[in-house]
Amino acid sequence: MPTRSNLLTPSPPIADPSNPETPDIKPLASLFPHAGQPRWVQEDRDLARTDFFKEVSEYCDLTTEVAVWRYTREVHPSFTINHRMDPRPEMEDMFPLRDPLDPRKVHRRYANASGELDGRVAVYAVESLREALRTLMKSCGIPHQDHMELCKQLEADVGVELDRLIKGHRRAPYYEVRKLQVHEVADHEQALIGQYGLFGLPHEHPQRQPVLENGRVLGLFVGALLQNAEEEDAYAQAYPGHSSYTVTFQVKNQSKNKRNRTRLVGVTGLG
Repeated sequence: MPTRSNLLTPSPPIADPSNPETPDIKPLASLFPHAGQPRWVQEDRDLARTDFFKEVSEYCDLTTEVAVWRYTREVHPSFTINHRMDPRPEMEDMFPLRDPLDPRKVHRRYANASGELDGRVAVYAVESLREALRTLMKSCGIPHQDHMELCKQLEADVGVELDRLIKGHRRAPYYEVRKLQVHEVADHEQALIGQYGLFGLPHEHPQRQPVLENGRVLGLFVGALLQNAEEEDAYAQAYPGHSSYTVTFQVKNQSKNKRNRTRLVGVTGLG
């Protein structure tokens, strides 16, 4: 919603020059403190950008007990500020693949005519990057004989979570998001103080804790789906620095060209 301060201002009594008991006759401008003052209207475009519009006219209604000011603004913003995002709890239950033209909307591939998630969207299969997962498991000291079973468990857990998001079911998150404090960072990580961090919450059943060795995930990364270099270039124009919030991965290419069996796509969380 647009933000504009001091829209409602009590109107001081108007002096009557024919009354000798009137101490002073105040200038007309004092009755209209907003008149002639250039003002800006602030409006959030998305989570990472705020637009500022110049007010082009204003109207004061004096038919009530207080002076009610109304305004009109320019159609296009005069300037836009890119800023850090703040966590929003409602995003925990949001379909994860967003539209790069407007990350507040579902990606057009999965949207219906009204821009909402199409009712035909469903989970048919989940296929993970097993080689990458095995490398990660090896670095975590997980025995080799457990790798295949854990991959299957992770794929199943991702399917359950994605199905939940598609159906719009809510659940309490397995983590909390808060700003890092001094005692939570190492000496070489001082720049992270005051930045948001993700903290897993304890689970009443340790074997169900959403960690790699249990074959479970904390959640799914929400962001705009960038399917080619053109979309990534356009997104970089709108969101400089989005690469710090982007994960990339290889997906199978539906093309029959055997030389291009996979292609690189990205999901960026900035916006």
